[in-house]
Amino acid sequence: MDVTPLYIISVLGKEAGSMLDKLPLNGKKTYIVAAVTVLYAVSGILLGDMDTTYALSMIAGALGLTTIGHKIDKSNTN
Repeated sequence: MDVTPLYIISVLGKEAGSMLDKLPLNGKKTYIVAAVTVLYAVSGILLGDMDTTYALSMIAGALGLTTIGHKIDKSNTN
């Protein structure tokens, strides 16, 4: 059974992938997204635009994302 990722969209026979797929990041996309999420949460706290508990839950989610990404990378190399 073939599984197509959700972010690939086919319009008139041409596939449009994610913008990050075209960059040579070599498996670092997860870490970049997590770092941007942490920066967003910290700046939200410092600017007073985001509740602290919500920002901390975003940071915890980003750290969990990096843990999962690390485990997937580690399992692919073994």
